[in-house]
Amino acid sequence: MKKLTFDEIIEYLKDNDFRRVSLEGPNKQTYLNSDHNITITIEEHKEILSKEDENIIKKRLKELGYLSEDEGI
Repeated sequence: MKKLTFDEIIEYLKDNDFRRVSLEGPNKQTYLNSDHNITITIEEHKEILSKEDENIIKKRLKELGYLSEDEGI
């Protein structure tokens, strides 16, 4: 069986009458079928973060108080 990408899985679910009921950022989504008896949560795990991703994470950690202002970016 072919290994599907995150976007291919989303398209498959939509094509098979699943609708998105939850969105937790761009890489985690929850779908529910039309009978309301099957819930599927899919999450894409990235192995490599871009510099922009790192900066967003560092900024959020500073906002939460886990990094001091002189650390990071």
